[in-house]
Amino acid sequence: MSLVDVLLSRRSIRRYEQKEISRDVLDKILEAGRQAPSAANKQPWHFIVVTDSEIKKEFSKRDVQQIHQGRSCLHCRMCP
Repeated sequence: MSLVDVLLSRRSIRRYEQKEISRDVLDKILEAGRQAPSAANKQPWHFIVVTDSEIKKEFSKRDVQQIHQGRSCLHCRMCP
């Protein structure tokens, strides 16, 4: 599948499955993010993975739109 095919076939997810994401998959996602280009290759990001449902629920109280009421398996937030 070409990059254009991937971009054109993307979709929005509104309902999440209640299953854990494997450590291997999380590592691949984080590595892809780490490899993303940045200005002057400064890579000014930090990643924190939150999988604990109680912590995600607390986040959801503060930022419902970002993590869809704590039901997502993985929460990503960009911080400058």
